[in-house]
Amino acid sequence: MSIKATGSKITARERARAARLRIDAEREARDRAIEEAAAGFFESGDRRDALAAELAAVERDMGERLDALAKLGENAKRIGELLELPAPEQRRLRALTTVTPGADDAS
Repeated sequence: MSIKATGSKITARERARAARLRIDAEREARDRAIEEAAAGFFESGDRRDALAAELAAVERDMGERLDALAKLGENAKRIGELLELPAPEQRRLRALTTVTPGADDAS
């Protein structure tokens, strides 16, 4: 009888171990999927930040071009007609070229 009881304990222990290994494998696969999704999010965020910085630089350049037209004597109405650019957008872009005191200290 003791041999049969020992055999049952081993079988139960093997079943418990197999169940734990299966659950651990499922948990590990889920953890990997979570890490991949989070890493993808961060990569996309980095790309977005780079694109936002590039867009800001392009818009500053556009503002500088508008300033150059104004310095050449073109008024906002004529610039708007020339560039098909409404006055509010002209003002927004030109404002990007204005240096704010302490703005360079922010980085």
